[in-house]
Amino acid sequence: MEIKRSRLRAVHAMLIVYVMLVAGFAAVLQSRGASADRTELVVGLQNDMTTLNFWNPETNTVWNNYQVGWNFETLFSTDPDSALYGILADDGVTGTHSGTKGYDIRTDLDATGKTVDVFVRQGVTFHNGQTMTADDIVFSFQAKAWSTEQTIITEPLWWPTPNPNVVHWSGTGGSHIGVTKVSATVVRFYMYKPFALFYQGTLGGVTIIPKAVWVGPPSHMNPNPQINITNPPNLVTDTADRSIDFAYGNNAADIPSTIGTGMFKLDSWTHNVGARISVYTGYWGQTKAILWNGVSYPYYPEKLRSIRFVIYTSLDVISLALQRGDIDTLIWTLTPGFLSQIKFNPTISVEQVTDRGFFYLSFNLRRKPWGDPTRQPATTAASLKLRQAISMAIDKNYIVNTLMGGFGSPGTVPISTHKSFYVNNSAAPPAFNLVAAAALLDSAGITDQNGDGFRDYIDGSPIKATILTPPKDYDPVRADAGIMISNNLKKIGLNIDAAPTSFDTIVSKAFTEVDFDIYVLGWLLGDFPELYLKDFFHGSSDSAINPAGSNSAGYHNTQVDTWIDTMLQTVDTATRVQIIKNIEGQVTNDIPWNVLYYRKNLNAFRNDRWEGWVNTPPQIYNFWSLSKLRPAGALTVAPPSGALNVALTVPERALAGHLVTVNAYVSQNLAPVNGATVYLNATIGVGTGATTRSMQGTTNVNGNATFSWTVPVIQGDLVLAATAWMGAATGVNSKIVEVTVGPPAPIAQLRVSTPTPVIGTGGTAALTATLTDGLGTGIAGHRVTIDRTLLLGTIAPAAAGSDTTNAAGVATFTYSAPPNANQFPNQHLTDIVKANTTVDETVATDTQAASIVIFVENDNAPDWRIVDIQGAPNP
Repeated sequence: MEIKRSRLRAVHAMLIVYVMLVAGFAAVLQSRGASADRTELVVGLQNDMTTLNFWNPETNTVWNNYQVGWNFETLFSTDPDSALYGILADDGVTGTHSGTKGYDIRTDLDATGKTVDVFVRQGVTFHNGQTMTADDIVFSFQAKAWSTEQTIITEPLWWPTPNPNVVHWSGTGGSHIGVTKVSATVVRFYMYKPFALFYQGTLGGVTIIPKAVWVGPPSHMNPNPQINITNPPNLVTDTADRSIDFAYGNNAADIPSTIGTGMFKLDSWTHNVGARISVYTGYWGQTKAILWNGVSYPYYPEKLRSIRFVIYTSLDVISLALQRGDIDTLIWTLTPGFLSQIKFNPTISVEQVTDRGFFYLSFNLRRKPWGDPTRQPATTAASLKLRQAISMAIDKNYIVNTLMGGFGSPGTVPISTHKSFYVNNSAAPPAFNLVAAAALLDSAGITDQNGDGFRDYIDGSPIKATILTPPKDYDPVRADAGIMISNNLKKIGLNIDAAPTSFDTIVSKAFTEVDFDIYVLGWLLGDFPELYLKDFFHGSSDSAINPAGSNSAGYHNTQVDTWIDTMLQTVDTATRVQIIKNIEGQVTNDIPWNVLYYRKNLNAFRNDRWEGWVNTPPQIYNFWSLSKLRPAGALTVAPPSGALNVALTVPERALAGHLVTVNAYVSQNLAPVNGATVYLNATIGVGTGATTRSMQGTTNVNGNATFSWTVPVIQGDLVLAATAWMGAATGVNSKIVEVTVGPPAPIAQLRVSTPTPVIGTGGTAALTATLTDGLGTGIAGHRVTIDRTLLLGTIAPAAAGSDTTNAAGVATFTYSAPPNANQFPNQHLTDIVKANTTVDETVATDTQAASIVIFVENDNAPDWRIVDIQGAPNP
């Protein structure tokens, strides 16, 4: 009965997919007529921001940036080529001492160039209509020194003893932050020490917020003294310096916390449902533009008037929403499986964009056995060898080539590699090698000391931990990477599991609670590693000490700290880049983080909704795109050209996968042409993502060329063009063919079954993989492959773990359980067997992958240790 229910659900799912595809096609047809009137972009997200507060270090995620980042502006910004230009700094004013636009280096006041005047742009208003003033700029720098912008503010501007020339934003006393108002049009910055990227990083990175909204009434300032940057964890007691309250923004009613000067403003937000932003009609820059790469990009969008964000929580559901036309784009990269589904959909285009970040595995060095807080030589050396051995169990080629479909590269150094001159090409963590990993653990004395089948630390304490990864519906790559790493670690005797955990929970455990052993996350980064290496690896940025720090591993290395401090003050680019490479090399050797991979983003969008996307790292959802997006125009067909006339007879509608007769009639001066070569080209998609399928024929004495054309398996429109050649004379004609998926649906479905889903250790289970078409008929001659990487058991046939379907569409395998339960003590084993195949000219290709769970019973007696701890708490 259970099998029948499963089969009914599978058939029902197929019907749902079919109906959705047809419904999606109807949406395509309807969308064209209304395209010119479109003003709202609909964006799908698989996770939501947890707060509206843009600067809270504990909730600093890309989901905040995507939805409210456009609300805020900085004094300066940089184009994709790193050229500086003014935003809230008035670059129409030139400094009299330095000749620079928007600012003046006051060498008359400080010969070292550390005093800079910035000219305040006039006529700027916040979203609430209040005028932006020099006071707002001073407040923004002084009150956000403990936020996500800490490094770019405090590194150049923090004075251990307040600068006597600086006045606190409240007008009372001084401030440790060297920013002060000179006049209504000038704000002066006093750098305590040189900062290599002061203009790009500090002036180009600190967002300007309205003092009146945060100071109140009601007040949204944190009344408590904050960490003294000079000497953490001591607090500031000698000035009135305080931080904005990061709790402001936790509620949907806290929309004023998102008030800025940007081109967009937040209209509404419902947590885990969605948000909407719209253009600020009082925006100061409606007539301003920036010239980049020969194109003028307005500060204010040309056509776009609002963006609606819809939260789907699952990457699979959001991908389906794109196909149906419920959304216009999704910001997250496509999975290889979904890419194969939509590559023949003419209404969806895909851009491959260089990512700007990396994905990594972090150890908690504050805990044994990953590190030793007491830094004893023996345990420190053993912990490093343990981290090295774990790194040797990470098959990065499997992650990139199998899980990512080749759209990425194996990770090495902890920086974004999109600017290659920063990359230390000689630095790399240990390579994948399980034999060498086991030998390294043996040499370190990390062996099985209690006979339970797993290795113990050198002091005899058990090594048992969990790798926290996002779940599969959030990011299947990281989820499966965690399983692969866990299985490999068990092969070398380390009892380390992988646990899918919500993204927000991992972020909290890593950066707020600092309560984890190992986790896997990723970073979206800026152009300059100088601006994030301190956050990641300087001892003062330890998340357990500094809430604004991102050093989640608790990594402390005095040499690295010295290099980072020197890097930040080194103005010469070549010297600074070499220091960065030194940092990369040392951190890569110490392995607080192991960079797993760099991603190539596959950004998909509906080309029948919006056009004008700009491809620049890290994704097409960027300022340059939003500036130039315009409603997509109707599909037009070029008129016939050349001396030959071509008439094309083809059905206006056709069923995918069926044979259709197409006739091309070629004439010249009203007479049929005999012997003309005719090329029949079916173009699927538009732009760089378009594909073409061709046939060739020759006209007969009546001028006719007849083709038996197999309709491509797509859902939507395609352009069918006939081009005729006769000597130097040519002619062309084309028609739009509406292709729909009709019954029987061109679907190939793979199912895996076994009569013995529960077996004991050393037992076997016969697996049957059945491949059928839309009518339930077996499909022969297709190779079915089992992914053995994530299994603790083994699969036969062992050669490539694959078999070819017979006449009934059946391929057979044998699963063998581990011979004993040493690798899964005190629990039963759940092994997920994944099978996949590829059948061309089909839709819903996700049905060509299937999985089955094999339960392996552990009949060993439980081996638990009960520990009684007595003592009084230490106050």
